[in-house]
Amino acid sequence: MSIAMTADQFSDHPGSGHAGPAPQHRAKPHHDWRIAATIFTAVFIALGGIFAILEYSGRQSDKTNENIYYRFDAVDERLGVMDRQFQAADKRFDGVDRRIDRLEAKVDEGFAKVDQRFEKVDERFDKMDERFNKLEARFDRKFDQIEKNFDQINENFAQVTDVLQTLVEQKAPSGAAASDQARGSRPR
Repeated sequence: MSIAMTADQFSDHPGSGHAGPAPQHRAKPHHDWRIAATIFTAVFIALGGIFAILEYSGRQSDKTNENIYYRFDAVDERLGVMDRQFQAADKRFDGVDRRIDRLEAKVDEGFAKVDQRFEKVDERFDKMDERFNKLEARFDRKFDQIEKNFDQINENFAQVTDVLQTLVEQKAPSGAAASDQARGSRPR
């Protein structure tokens, strides 16, 4: 029990010798209802405010969640688009790889054909070298024969020259007298 006294506990008359506790007067029931109604209203308003805040917070969180889900969906869609683009790029790269492989095969075939042609050209040049060697040998033999023939002709000319000189020398003394005779026997 509290020691402090309230105004209700004092008697109405200060001089009265009533030393005991003052009778407690009860407040009017209307006043209690008013206080209870005020408290109830305050609690109701507070709870309404709390529920309003919770509702608002829930709506905001719902909107935030919807926004987050929307953004996740947008990101997911973009990732799907990027995935399709990467798949298309992979297909293009695969196509390019196949083309490069085909081109490499064609280039290898082309180089193989060029190598074969060079081998054939080398064979032809070898055959031409053989032919030129044969022709050179034939020309050398022909020139050797021609030189031999010219040497024989020179020898024959030398012999003919020697024979003619000997004849000229033999006929020269007898030829001078004959020429004088031929001059004198001619009519003038």
